[in-house]
Amino acid sequence: MRIAIHNPFYGGLFAEKELCRRLGLAAKSLGWKAVEVAGRSEINELQPDAVLVLHHYVPKVTGYPTYGCMWNPIAHFERSNKSNELIKNILSYDGYLCGSSVVKTWVQDTLYFLPNKVGTLPFYPSSNETQYREPELAEPRLVYIGSNWDTVRFKDLFLELDKKDYVDFYGRQEGWQYLESSYRGSIPFDGVSLLDKLNRAGVALCLHTEVHTESEAPTMRIFEIAASGALAICGEHAFIRENFGDCVLYLSQNLSLSEQVEEISSHIAWIKNNPETALEMSREAHRIFVERFSLENLLRSFKDYHQEIVLEKGFAPSLGVQAAVTKQPKHVQLILRANSHSASEFKQHLDSLANQSYQDFSLVLVKSDADSELDALLELYKTRFEIKIIALDSVQCRYGSSTLWAGLSAVTSEYFGVLSSSLLHRNHIHTLVKLLERYENFGLAYSGSVLAQEVNTDDCNSSQKDFDEQNGADVTSLRFFEQADLVDAIESDKLLGLGSFIAKSSLLQDSDIAIDPKLEVAEEFFLLLYLTTKTRLVFSYDVTQSHDQPVSEDSTPEGQIWQKAIRRIEKIMSSQGFPFRISFARWHSLLKAEAELLEREQELQKQKEEAKRFWQKFRSSQQELQRCQEELQNSQATVAELQSSKFWKLRETWLRLKRVRS
Repeated sequence: MRIAIHNPFYGGLFAEKELCRRLGLAAKSLGWKAVEVAGRSEINELQPDAVLVLHHYVPKVTGYPTYGCMWNPIAHFERSNKSNELIKNILSYDGYLCGSSVVKTWVQDTLYFLPNKVGTLPFYPSSNETQYREPELAEPRLVYIGSNWDTVRFKDLFLELDKKDYVDFYGRQEGWQYLESSYRGSIPFDGVSLLDKLNRAGVALCLHTEVHTESEAPTMRIFEIAASGALAICGEHAFIRENFGDCVLYLSQNLSLSEQVEEISSHIAWIKNNPETALEMSREAHRIFVERFSLENLLRSFKDYHQEIVLEKGFAPSLGVQAAVTKQPKHVQLILRANSHSASEFKQHLDSLANQSYQDFSLVLVKSDADSELDALLELYKTRFEIKIIALDSVQCRYGSSTLWAGLSAVTSEYFGVLSSSLLHRNHIHTLVKLLERYENFGLAYSGSVLAQEVNTDDCNSSQKDFDEQNGADVTSLRFFEQADLVDAIESDKLLGLGSFIAKSSLLQDSDIAIDPKLEVAEEFFLLLYLTTKTRLVFSYDVTQSHDQPVSEDSTPEGQIWQKAIRRIEKIMSSQGFPFRISFARWHSLLKAEAELLEREQELQKQKEEAKRFWQKFRSSQQELQRCQEELQNSQATVAELQSSKFWKLRETWLRLKRVRS
C-alpha cells in the first residue's frame, strides 16, 4: 500500500516532520510505502492509494482518497479567524482519523445533515512499534522535548524548572532562548534519536494546553514516552487517565507554580527511591502502547477503513452505484465540446473519463466537421466507452450556445452532464449519480473542485522563494465548495462550478429550452439558471474535480464579452421564476439556523433566570437597606430625645466644669 503524507509544514523543523519519519518506519515494517509530500504535484507523481493530511490548514488537493488527521483541538479551527475556510477544508476530506472521542463527536455532528457523511476511525499521532528497553533510573533526569513555538505556553513553569539540576530541554534553539542553564540542543528528526534520548533520561514531562485537555486530544508526547520505555509525568488529561491509568505519574490540578515544581521534584525523588515499581509502570505503559497505539496497528486498522471508504465513495470500479435506490444503474451522457479545448486538454478529458469508477456512461462529442486531427485519438478510446460524435459546420459553431444546444438535443439517457475546463476525479460520476438516486425530489447534483496554481516566486521573500523552489510547492484552494443558492445566481456566476453537475434529462423535455439563445459565452451558466427554475439542487460536499488554471479576470476582452452575455441573460431570465426557492443547501442552512436560534433562546433563558435571581437579590438588598434606614432613623430619634433631656443637659454642664478645673 502506498500512502502520501501531506505535510503543510514540509521542510520545517516541527513535530510533523518527526511524525512523518515514524509513519514511514511503521509502513516499511508492514511492507508498505509512506512518503512525506509537500503538495499536489508530489502526490500525483507518487500515485498513492491514500493521502493523509496532517493538518486542516490544507484541503483535499487531488483525486486520490484523502483522509484528514483530526488530532488538533476543536478550538484550533472553530475559534480561528479563518474558521469558515478551515471547516471547508475539513469537509472536503473523504474520511476522518480522529484523535479523541470529543473530536469524533464534533466530526459526526458536523456531517450529520450532509449527504456525504462517513464513519470515522480512531487514529493518533503516535510512534512506530519498539522493543521494550529499561530506562536508566539510577540517576533519573527529566526531559522535555519540543519546538516550543508558543513561547507563552508553560513558560513560567519552564523557567522555574530551569533552576533545577535534574532537567534537560531539547528542541529548536529559537524556542528556548529564555532558558539560562538547562537547554541541551536539538534532536535529529529521524524517528529514532528522540526515543533514544528519552530512554537514556528515564523520565519525561507530558503537558497539554487547556484546549487540548478540553478536547481530550493527546499530543505525540505520551505515545513517544511510552514507546521509549521512559516514565511519564503527566498533567491531568482524560485520554491519558483512561488509557494509561496508574502506569504514569500525574500532576495534581490547581496547584500554584511553586507547588507544581515541588510535586515534580517529589516524583523524581520517588522514581529514584523506588526503581523496581517505576520499572513495572514503564513496562505496562509500553505494553499498552504496543497493543493499542503503535502506528503499525493503527495502520492495519486504517487499511480496513480505507477499503470501506473506497467502496462507499466510488473510488473502486462499479457498473452502478453501491446501495442505490434502483437496482438497474442509470445511464449518463456527458457532453464535451472539442472546439473549446486544446488537443492536450482534450486528451486529459478523455483520460479522466476512461478512469471513471462508474462505467455506465457515454460521451456526446460536439466538434467541427473540419477538425479531423482528433479522429485518431478518439479511436483509442472507443473501446473503453461509447462515443457519439456530432459534427457541425463553421456557421453552426459561431456561438458557444449553439454547440452546447447541439449536444443537449442528442441526450437520450436518464442523466446528463456537461464537461467544462475541470478534470474529473475517478469518483465524480459515481458521487453525483448516487445523490440523484438517493434524493429523488432533487433533479441536479453538483460537487466542488480544487484549483491548483503555480507559486509565483517573484512575489515571495527570498527564504520563502528558496523553500518553494526546493520543494515544488503549489498553491491549492477549494473552488465552488459551498452551498450554492442559485436563486441569487443571476448576480454571481461563480456560485456553482460550470461542468460540475449531473442532472436528470427529463428537465430538458420542455419546449422552452429547445431554442438556442445564441450566446457567444456564458451558455453553460445560462443552462444552469434554467435548470434551477425546474428543480432543486443537492450539493455533494465532495471534491470530485480539479482545475489547473485560474479563471479569466473580468478586465480581459473575454471578460468584457462575458459581462455582455450576462446582461442578456438577466434580460432573458427577468420573467422566469424560481419555484423551488429552498434548495437542499438552503434547507440544510435553515436547519442549522434553527439550531442556532434554539441555542440562543436557551442562552437568553439562562440570562433571564440569572436576571431574575439578580433582581431577587436586589429586592432583598433594598428591603435590607430600608430596614437599616428605619433603624438609623430610630437611633437618630433616640439620640435627639436624649440630647433634649435634663440628664443630657446636666452631663454637658458637668463636662464644662471638668474642663475649667483642668
